[in-house]
Amino acid sequence: MDSRFLSQPNIPALVYGAIAFTILYLLSSVGLSSFVNWWYAPIPPDDLPERIVSSWPWRIFGWSIYLIPGFIAGFVARRSGLMHGAIVGALTAPIMAVFVYVMGFWSNVETSSLIYGLVLGLVWCSIAGLIGQLVAFKLWRK
Repeated sequence: MDSRFLSQPNIPALVYGAIAFTILYLLSSVGLSSFVNWWYAPIPPDDLPERIVSSWPWRIFGWSIYLIPGFIAGFVARRSGLMHGAIVGALTAPIMAVFVYVMGFWSNVETSSLIYGLVLGLVWCSIAGLIGQLVAFKLWRK
């Protein structure tokens, strides 16, 4: 079953990628809002959420939420990076759903936003997984 794009999944690579996504997602959801509320205490400006989301650091961080876990999965697996990235990408929606449910935001979140997160995860984690595999191949090729 081992080929260039399909192989037996490397479980540690998937776990590391899922953990990286979970940490980055928690940082983006809880960490940023906590920091902003602390920085602008006692009352943050009304347009602050729009200013943050439209800023270039936030956009880079938004992409990294998907790119870093996929890269880690492909890098650790050293083979079938596209597949490992896709599996980590497929895990992003359940991770987001569990987080949203545990934090009590389930009534505020639409299913379409979870599906959107799943599509982003599948696409960008797959591409990053392929890049991670190529980087690992270049580093460990002897």
